[in-house]
Amino acid sequence: MLRTRALVRQMAEARGRRRASENDDVLDPIGRPVEVHQEVGDTSAHASSRCSRPSWCSTGTRAQRT
Repeated sequence: MLRTRALVRQMAEARGRRRASENDDVLDPIGRPVEVHQEVGDTSAHASSRCSRPSWCSTGTRAQRT
């Protein structure tokens, strides 16, 4: 759990230095309607739940085990 919190903290710090671009796969919700925040949250939750299973990668295909 501590590694997760450290990662979240690092990402939050980095976010302030990053600018959104048209190439982003997830829309930046800051300053947008609540519906955009909900969509971004749903997208993030779906992606992170897939990554929480060790044998699956974010694309939904079996990862090679080493």
